[in-house]
Amino acid sequence: MRSAAPVRCGCAAQWRLERRGFIQLAPLVLIAPARTSRAADTVDASPLGIGQPVRPALPAPSYVATIRRKRNETLSSLRALSDSGDFKGLSDSLVLSPFDDVRQACFYLPWAVVAQDEAAGTRLETEWQKVRVQWMNLDATALAAARFEKEDSDVSQAIDGFAQALDAYEAAIPESLK
Repeated sequence: MRSAAPVRCGCAAQWRLERRGFIQLAPLVLIAPARTSRAADTVDASPLGIGQPVRPALPAPSYVATIRRKRNETLSSLRALSDSGDFKGLSDSLVLSPFDDVRQACFYLPWAVVAQDEAAGTRLETEWQKVRVQWMNLDATALAAARFEKEDSDVSQAIDGFAQALDAYEAAIPESLK
C-alpha cells in the first residue's frame, strides 16, 4: 500500500486523502453572501414567492403575443406526434420550439404583469403552476407510452389536459393585455 500523503486536487478546491483504496474528501464549507442590495428584499416580499429575482426580458404584451401565436402550432405538433405514435419524439419536442417558446412565455408573463397589477400577476402564477403540472404529466405519460406502459389514449388525454390548463392560463391574462 502507498503512504497516506495529502494530495492537492487540480482545482485547488478540496484536499484528498488516499487510504487503503478509499478517497476521503474534506467537507466543503459554504458561506452565504451578506445581503447588500434592497432588490433582494423586494423579491422576498413579492406575492409570487420567495426566491431568486426573475426579471423578464420583454414587456408583458410580447409574452402574450408569443403565447397566442405559438399555441396552435404547439398543440397541433403534439397531436401529430401522438397520432403517429412517436411518443419519444413528443417528449423530446417539449424542450424545443414552438413548445418551449410557449412554456417560457407562460413562465415569465406573471413576473412581467406583477409590476403593474399584483393580483393579476399572482393569478397568472397560480395558473402557470397548473400548466407546469400538466406539462410534466404530459412528458411522463409520453415517456411511459414510449415504453409501452401507457396507451395512446392516455397521451391524448394528457395533451387535452395540457390544452385545458393553457386555456385557463389565457383566461387569467388581464383584459388590458389581450
